[in-house]
Amino acid sequence: MRLIKREDGAWTAHFTILWEVTYLAEAGERWVPFARPHTDHPLGEIHAHTHAIRLYPGATLSARQVVTLLPEG
Repeated sequence: MRLIKREDGAWTAHFTILWEVTYLAEAGERWVPFARPHTDHPLGEIHAHTHAIRLYPGATLSARQVVTLLPEG
């Protein structure tokens, strides 16, 4: 998925792959971690139902950042 920073500073998720939507739909009411592609270092989380985004302290993203969901661990 791609995270896009809005003018008000909030983040919006734009889904690019069907499995991301399916994975979140099946995740229940939990926060799912995400990372940059090809890494497993989480940068933040997306809420499975509301798609709200929260970044971890110290995480920095570009205004349009591609990220991948991390499996439950």
